[in-house]
Amino acid sequence: MVSNLRYIQHFIRFVLFIIVGMGTSLTVLAQETGADTNKTNATENLNDTNIVEQAANDALDETVFYTADSSTQMNMDGSVELYKNAIVKYGDITLKADYIKYSFSSNEVFASGVPDTAGLVKGKPNFKEGGQAYDADTIRYNFKTKKGYIKQITTQIADGHIFGKTVKKTPDEVLYVKNGAFCPCEDKDALTLIKVNKIKVIPDKKIITGPWYLSIGKVPTPLGFFLGYFPNSKKQSSGILIPSYGESDQLGFFLLNGGWYQPLSPKADLQLTGDIYSKGSWGAKSILRYKNRYQYNGNLNLTYNVNKTNTKEFPDYSENRNFFVRWSHIKDGKARPGTSFSADVNAGSSQAFTNNLNTSFNDYLSNNFRSNVSYSKSFIGTPMNFSISANHNQNTLDRTFTISLPEAAFNVSRIFLPLGFLKGENDLKTRWFEKIGLNYSANFTNRLNTTEDQLRADNWKYLKSQINNGVRHSANLSTSLKAGPLTINPRASLTDRMYFRTLRKFYDNEVQQAVTDTIPGFNNTLDYDFGVNFTTQLYGMFTYKKGPIKAIRHQFTPTFSLNYNPDFSTREYGYFGEGGTFSSYSPYQIGPYGTPREGESGSFTINLQNNLEAKVKSKKDTISGTKKIKLIEGFNISASHNMLADSLKWTDIAINGRTTLFKNLSFNYRSVYDAYNYDDSTGVKLNESLYSARGKLARMKSTTFATTWGFKIGGKEPENESLKDFKPLKYVSKNVAFSANLSYNVSLNRRFISGVDTVVTVQSFSASGSLDFFKKVKIGYLTGYDFVQKQLTPTTFNIYVDLNCWEFTANVVPFGERKSYYISLNMKSAILKDVKLERRRNLTQNNLLY
Repeated sequence: MVSNLRYIQHFIRFVLFIIVGMGTSLTVLAQETGADTNKTNATENLNDTNIVEQAANDALDETVFYTADSSTQMNMDGSVELYKNAIVKYGDITLKADYIKYSFSSNEVFASGVPDTAGLVKGKPNFKEGGQAYDADTIRYNFKTKKGYIKQITTQIADGHIFGKTVKKTPDEVLYVKNGAFCPCEDKDALTLIKVNKIKVIPDKKIITGPWYLSIGKVPTPLGFFLGYFPNSKKQSSGILIPSYGESDQLGFFLLNGGWYQPLSPKADLQLTGDIYSKGSWGAKSILRYKNRYQYNGNLNLTYNVNKTNTKEFPDYSENRNFFVRWSHIKDGKARPGTSFSADVNAGSSQAFTNNLNTSFNDYLSNNFRSNVSYSKSFIGTPMNFSISANHNQNTLDRTFTISLPEAAFNVSRIFLPLGFLKGENDLKTRWFEKIGLNYSANFTNRLNTTEDQLRADNWKYLKSQINNGVRHSANLSTSLKAGPLTINPRASLTDRMYFRTLRKFYDNEVQQAVTDTIPGFNNTLDYDFGVNFTTQLYGMFTYKKGPIKAIRHQFTPTFSLNYNPDFSTREYGYFGEGGTFSSYSPYQIGPYGTPREGESGSFTINLQNNLEAKVKSKKDTISGTKKIKLIEGFNISASHNMLADSLKWTDIAINGRTTLFKNLSFNYRSVYDAYNYDDSTGVKLNESLYSARGKLARMKSTTFATTWGFKIGGKEPENESLKDFKPLKYVSKNVAFSANLSYNVSLNRRFISGVDTVVTVQSFSASGSLDFFKKVKIGYLTGYDFVQKQLTPTTFNIYVDLNCWEFTANVVPFGERKSYYISLNMKSAILKDVKLERRRNLTQNNLLY
């Protein structure tokens, strides 16, 4: 009876084999003959063309699909063999190889490569499950039990790779690797390896090893430990931040940037670090980063430092406490169209970066820090917009602060007055009065000017008395008319200033001195003016029949302006000057928007603008055979004459020009000249022309010349992904890339110093850029020279070397107050980013770079 049942089982299996085999043969025949099966290529889409496994379908949760390019062979034992680009797919598992054997009864698949005629094995297995992929020599895997056995595995883990001679894979996807190695590099052919006998890989969690040692190529190093633990997760994880160490003669030995990293959410993280010095100084820093995609992103940095110089027993001991706040916030413009919010805060103690070693070179050199937090809203479909902001400006040299909190503005962009009713019903032509436009703006500010030592919470009563606030309304009417070649632009403007306190001065007979006081209360004052501009353009062309220059075109744009300003003087006169002398002041001079114009003025202004360009031959332009070159982008001369002034009617003459040559060489020039005579001992202007007194047209008051040149030589070439066959000459780039930004500045300013007419000269040169002389090496530099002081300006050099798995960085400040160096050799892998060697030192004149 048992024997009969066995024969029946064999018969059923044989029938299934015939059915499956016929289906396979028909499918292969259809693919080989090109029959229309309404299917895409099997290697492109397995779900459309692969054959459904039927023999053990009830034993699996999902259907098995398979295909091959060369042939498919069905065996009597209930298995199928696939050759050449074979693919088997089950759920999220995809197995590719040149040879695959799949058993229907055991649900087991085996894959390997196939040797070619030269004996080289090709088409080795690639096993992919979810987001993890494995390369191996052979793979045996059971779809039912989800267990696997792999030989010579290579798989990517986090930003590294795992190698192993034999590997077992468990149903929970844990890998047990024997005789393996861990390469913590993106390049799987890198020479840096962590050799280990046993490795346990828990996906998206961790990597645990037995005793290990670090090997560079075939050379073992003494670096190792009796066990290993490495994070293996793409998710954020908290951990310790290893500090860097160094030495300073002034502050002693130190540890910098040690602390803790803590993820707060997928959208934010926090980094808390501290600095400690052996001579008592210390510092703390908090860095909060946040990002909400398509909404906003930013960071908030808080630092606090206590700097101690020497010890308390020495007379030159000093201690100061400093803090600094940096906040950057950017809102995505697409989040809420019509509104925007941004923050750029840089505020704190003036000496925050002076004696702090843990600071950037740029912060150390900065003398001014500014902050701005602003919100704006545009009313869509209208010409109106509103903004409100808080601003801060501080000077670290004189320790002054200017704080505006808040500043608000309401603006109406140009709208045209509805004056169409003035023309006839059948007049369709646009008349000049329909082009009259109105602009309006209203501004409010609450401003405090103070010093750092006064900026304290316990000093609020005094600070409150120093706050200036006010409102300014501005309106402007303008239009544009054409009269032949002339463009005429009439305009009229009105400004109203509203202040909530004014200044009062008087002479107090009891104390025998002048007294200054502020009077609270609402006051306003306004002024208005009228003007008209006349503009035209003239062209001159010079053509040449011979030579490379075909033509030179000169564009001349003269502008003539007439302006009238009534006298809105608000000055008060009396004997309240120093010592009871006769003096004057304006009650509104303490207001944030100044005072109205003083004195009646009727002036005309002349501005002459010139542009010059040439048309030269060009072989690149195959159509016209020429190209345009700008010789002078702008050369302007301007001056004004006040016809209603009783003396000194002419203003200074201003001349400025600019041009760019070769697309990267720019020149800028500006000079100011005075046409009046002057007193030889004081330099005060006299109401007579310089030409009539000394035979000269004008004298130079100031001149500034600046030129910048940015260029690059060479370019990048494809980099070798691997340094396996390292040779020094292979590091040298044949196509050298050298970039430089050169700047030269000269300024001359006339001053009367101790009765002597003196021209003060400031002349400097600066250079910055990078040198990519090697494929893996980048050198950056910043330096300059002050020709007046005859010394180099603050200089720094940066060196970066890409060593595949490792990177070397160096920063050197060779001289000056910040003379120092910093070198670091560390691994690039995020898993082992704390494996590093660092050396940081602040140098004095007695130290040498070594």
